[in-house]
Parts: sequence; C-alpha cells; structure tokens
Amino acid sequence: MDHRALESLINVNDIIIRTYNDADPISEITELLHRAYKDLADMGLLYLATHQSDSVTRRRISEGTTFLALHAEAIIGTITLYSQNGGCEFYMQEGVWHFGQFGVDASYRRLGIGGRLIDTVERYALNHGAKIIALDTAKPALHLIKHYEKNGYSVVDEVQWKEANYKSVIMAKSLVSSDNRNKKTRG
Repeated sequence: MDHRALESLINVNDIIIRTYNDADPISEITELLHRAYKDLADMGLLYLATHQSDSVTRRRISEGTTFLALHAEAIIGTITLYSQNGGCEFYMQEGVWHFGQFGVDASYRRLGIGGRLIDTVERYALNHGAKIIALDTAKPALHLIKHYEKNGYSVVDEVQWKEANYKSVIMAKSLVSSDNRNKKTRG
C-alpha cells in the first residue's frame, strides 16, 4: 500500500504505546523484527533481529523493559530498553542505559512511530536515573547513523559483536542537558 494511502487510513492518535506484558505473543514480536530488519538483511547486514528465534526474543525482552506500538491490536513497533547491562564497556558505565530490538513494521514507517518509541524510552530512562542513553547500529548502515545524529545522538565508540558480520558504532545522547536540569530544579 502507498504510504500516503496508509497515512490517510490511520489516525496516528489511534496508535498506542505501552509496555510489553506476558500475554503479548512473542512470535508476533519476532516476526515484526524480521520484517522491520529485512532492508538491513538485504544489505547483507546480519543483525540478530533479522533471524532471531522466539526464544531469543523472549530472552532479550526479559533482560530489559520492552515497549510496543499497537494499531488496532496489531503489534507494529517494538523497542527494548536496558539499564547498564551487556556487551561493551560503554554500556557498563554508570548512568548509561541503551536500547535495542527497535523496529517498526515497514508499512507503518514515516508516521512518527519510531520517534514516539524512542521518546518513550528516553523519558523512561531519564525518570529512572539514566544520564545517557545509547544504542548500537551497523557501521555500514549510514542512513541509520545519519538519522540518529539528526536526533541528537553522536558516535562515541565502536564494537564488534560476535554474532554480527559487521562492525557497530555505539551512539549516545545525554539525557541531562542543562534544559532538563533546569526543568527538574524548577518543579
């Protein structure tokens, strides 16, 4: 379906973002991730989300806080937020939280859903003590790096994940800018 046609059919205010619960079907989340990462797989980038099993999806969800975007009860987006766990030195620093397993169904892209999911994890992390939020993405995925840079993220490190066939960049954004500190002290 054409993006404009889809946009005219969807009231973005009808898209709900909420936390994952045990009644949510893991297989639907796994399938969503496979679809959302298909373009990257077609580029030859073997992100874990391109091929992970339901058991891997379940494990990754259990390690963090997962948010889902839903439209008419269908899962159309997902993101998982992790507090100081896993994988690389940068993520282990005090006050650094990171997100992953982030994807929006290709049919629903360019409607602001991904931005809403990121805003949700940024607010949640800040409200739970994070000072910095981070992510990693494939170094060859220049379009993603550029997108995150436009949203305030900067490359701070590189890492080679054992399951990936590419080098990743770690990107980070401060959650405690002077504007945020001023808002907190005022009210």
